[in-house]
Amino acid sequence: MNLTSRERIMRIIQGKPVDRPAVKLWGLQPGQKLLHPNYKQVYDLAIETTDLFCGVSSPFDFITGASTGFYEIIKRPKSEE
Repeated sequence: MNLTSRERIMRIIQGKPVDRPAVKLWGLQPGQKLLHPNYKQVYDLAIETTDLFCGVSSPFDFITGASTGFYEIIKRPKSEE
């Protein structure tokens, strides 16, 4: 099984088997301002190679059961998947 980042994340959300765990550097966001220019090389590599997943929260309130959360998968151009 060789999945794209999008396929891998969607299968994890759906509880289906995946080829490997999804990997993301903590706090990595596309377009973020870097604290120091020396981080650029690591930032660029992480954007290119990790499974970008932002805005994670529970899809429901544990007490009331109401829908409260959302998730967003950041799409990359086809050539990068």
